[in-house]
Amino acid sequence: MTTDVIELSRLFAAPPERIYAAWLDAAEHTAMTGSPATVESATVGGRYTAANGYIDGSIVALEPGVRIVQSWRSDDFPADALDSLLEVRLEPVPGGTRVTLHHGDLPEGQGPALLEGWEEFYFEPMERYFGKLRPREVKVTAAGGKARKPARKAARKAATRRPARKVAKRKGAAKRAAGKPGKKAAPRRGGTRRAPR
Repeated sequence: MTTDVIELSRLFAAPPERIYAAWLDAAEHTAMTGSPATVESATVGGRYTAANGYIDGSIVALEPGVRIVQSWRSDDFPADALDSLLEVRLEPVPGGTRVTLHHGDLPEGQGPALLEGWEEFYFEPMERYFGKLRPREVKVTAAGGKARKPARKAARKAATRRPARKVAKRKGAAKRAAGKPGKKAAPRRGGTRRAPR
């Protein structure tokens, strides 16, 4: 039987331990997603539900603050489909956490809809709950320990910088308008300079 696999990640402005604890706590899982959840026990083998019972499964493996692995199935799975496997990886980054969801063994054809579902029903509410950490807010350290601007921000700044020739031309025009001596224009070929009007 062919299955789908999806993976997506997002940055949040909260430490890995905070997100780990919220994922495994019924009240906090409910608050961070905006939809009722239950957690029988935050230990391997513990059962859970999410999205008001639409999702259910059990905890397969735990690495505190690092990784959560769960069996996962929704009401949309065919009756003969096996449970899928969800791995939630938590990676510390400056100012927060990169959360990566690796969701495999999905019934064939369900991957694209579930990818949208994770974005809409988990990542978007989690951004509101924990705070969004934009990539440009992440400090990148170059060799030697000096902080440098992320490439995207530096590129945007460079794109808005005026070309040097245009700036010089405008400065010359401003000096002439103010009656200050500036560079005189060369006479036109085959004739004399026109007097300014």
